[in-house]
Amino acid sequence: METILSTVSLRRLQVFLNVCETLHMARAAERLAISQPALSQQIRGLEHALGVQLFHRRKRGIDLNAAGEACRIEAERLLALH
Repeated sequence: METILSTVSLRRLQVFLNVCETLHMARAAERLAISQPALSQQIRGLEHALGVQLFHRRKRGIDLNAAGEACRIEAERLLALH
């Protein structure tokens, strides 16, 4: 777990939680004042760092999968410590 956390920034976890709240990449990007492609790239980078897919992607939006839900819980816990 320690090596995974060293490759995942707190900012990336905040971005991930924003996506979890909206369950929509474009809306989350708007809230974060970044472009949607940049947001998607950050989420893909997080998934790559963790070695797991976090969302079920649909044509109109996304849903958290089981791994995403576990990651959301841990991200909230970690960010609460800072």
